[in-house]
Amino acid sequence: MIFSLTTFPTNLLDLPSVDRRPSVHVGWRRRHRNPEACACQTKKQAAAESTEDDSCGGVATYATNAPFVSALMAFAERDTACFHFPGHNRGKAAPAMLSQLFGPDVFTYDLSPIPWIGNLFSSRGPLSDAQKLAAEVFGSSETWFLVGGSSCGVMASIMATCSPGDFLVLPRNAHISATHAMVLSGALPKYITPECSSVWDVAGGVTPSQVETAIEELKEAGKTAAAVLITSPTYQGICCKIDEITKLCHSHGVPAIVDEAHGAHFKFHPRLPKTALEQGADLVVQSTHKVLSSLSQSSMLHASGHRVDRERVRRCLQALQSTSSSYLLLASLDATRAQLSENPEAILGKAMEMADLARVQIEQIPSLSILDASSFSSDFPDMDPLRVTVGVSRLGLTGFKVNELLCEEHGVMPELEGMRSVTFVFNRETSVEHTERLITALSHLSTTFVDANQSRKQIGSGVITPFAGFSRELSPREAFFAKKRKVAIGESLGEICGELICTIPPGVPVLNPGEVITREALDYLQDARSKGAVIMGAADPRLYSLIHPADPHLLHGRRLPEVELMMVPLVRSCKEAGPCYHIWIHNEGLAGLSCCGAGGCKKVSASTLLPGDPVSHPHSTIASLLEAKLKASGGSACSTSLSSSSNELTQDHERRQHTGVHYKCSGQ
Repeated sequence: MIFSLTTFPTNLLDLPSVDRRPSVHVGWRRRHRNPEACACQTKKQAAAESTEDDSCGGVATYATNAPFVSALMAFAERDTACFHFPGHNRGKAAPAMLSQLFGPDVFTYDLSPIPWIGNLFSSRGPLSDAQKLAAEVFGSSETWFLVGGSSCGVMASIMATCSPGDFLVLPRNAHISATHAMVLSGALPKYITPECSSVWDVAGGVTPSQVETAIEELKEAGKTAAAVLITSPTYQGICCKIDEITKLCHSHGVPAIVDEAHGAHFKFHPRLPKTALEQGADLVVQSTHKVLSSLSQSSMLHASGHRVDRERVRRCLQALQSTSSSYLLLASLDATRAQLSENPEAILGKAMEMADLARVQIEQIPSLSILDASSFSSDFPDMDPLRVTVGVSRLGLTGFKVNELLCEEHGVMPELEGMRSVTFVFNRETSVEHTERLITALSHLSTTFVDANQSRKQIGSGVITPFAGFSRELSPREAFFAKKRKVAIGESLGEICGELICTIPPGVPVLNPGEVITREALDYLQDARSKGAVIMGAADPRLYSLIHPADPHLLHGRRLPEVELMMVPLVRSCKEAGPCYHIWIHNEGLAGLSCCGAGGCKKVSASTLLPGDPVSHPHSTIASLLEAKLKASGGSACSTSLSSSSNELTQDHERRQHTGVHYKCSGQ
């Protein structure tokens, strides 16, 4: 028998009928019924029959409410000759070890994108329907599913609102994905330093007044903020006043982005803080997999209002997400949304009870304490009641050591460990038995180590804040793409950092590309590593050396002549070396000139070095005139000869880029 490929989808979806909604396009110029018709049972049938015996794999109680899950199950249950990816051929060719680990069924649903089921870049079909239903449940105008975690959502949000040279206002403890987004977009950071508790070694949120100050400081410098990014809640559950911050942003015409990765569950219990969407945020990123039930790496990006160009958001997501998105991750997002549609308060009610029980009991254990809003001098209105952060420094132990003891000796796995604390997260299936095991384990640690360590100094007293005194010499993008050199850590103080270095968790940068390496940052990193923290991003995780831009005197980042070319010296030692000139040459000629001396870096007239109209001079003329001027004044080119600088400028002329050259003029 010969089959027509054009009729294949119809036969494939020829299943018992259920209530139907408007049909959707399937294949080339064909229309078929909504994929909800592919569900194994109606809601009424599902409620009457046991999910254990159901052929849909135990999800039939809400399968008809989950269009993507329903369509995926319907396709996977058919006897289909597979001539498509992935190569495990629906499990038949899967490695035996992997089949033993996952079981055989998971491979049935791990499919390459099926046209009539949809992909992340299609605007119709079951996946599109699933995202629209998610928007309704979470309260957004539009929702996009993410398979690259909330990192993908943060990067897309920044890229959608910031162009090269734009300023992004953000807290210094923002996730590393924000730095990656600035590298990709060319945006420049305007950092806000959050309050850091030295008692807890925990960074809090930022206040509305800090946000306003940052925006006003940019205005005073002739700049504007393209967007404001706020992290709320933090890893420990500390929430900012998002409603006040969003109103402030909107009064300045600036969109508000909220990294709410740790607050995807806020909408689903009355005791939880209000969501960022409820408080007026324009773009909100949520990790649906953290407290809610989707698979790891699956998240959502929500948009509200019309301040952000959603088409640009889509383009950014297309640039960042895979065209072969995992159907398993996408199905988990659809199923989780359907789960929340049933009885959300009941889902998190038990978790709330267990967290309350743990909090009360732990507070009674000697030498342990619980993080709350009073731990900070700033007014942070809410904390996530499902996060319990326990201070352990009075045990004479670090949070890293407590984490190790809890895991190895008591079978208790915390979510986050720090220098002086450990954080536990409660979810819908946290049981009484597990909560009691946690309390017993902490009581045992208290009994064991309080007496043994009475004479020891408590861990971390006088801890240094890693964000103290940071400054930026290069943009994240310039430093990231610059040629690199390795310098021993003992010689790196005052140098420019060429890599992004953080401790994990939580993935907050201690040093960003382009920042000056400070004593506080070095001490913090070395201290954290010695106490058990994992260092991420450093080429040398042992921290014997650090990576720096190879030549900060000569840059090839794009520079626009109408933009302020130089605010601070490119070379940190130039003040010690005496007065020097920063000459900025565009492809048409000289674009800017600054003189750096004891009084700082100041703009000077181009005629100081060059006669006539300096912009009209070709590069070779500029180089020869500078050389003559420098020789007459007893100066010399810094780190590179003028002839090689001229060659570099000629290459830049061909690439139509901008170049900065630093000349030392010791005789001036």
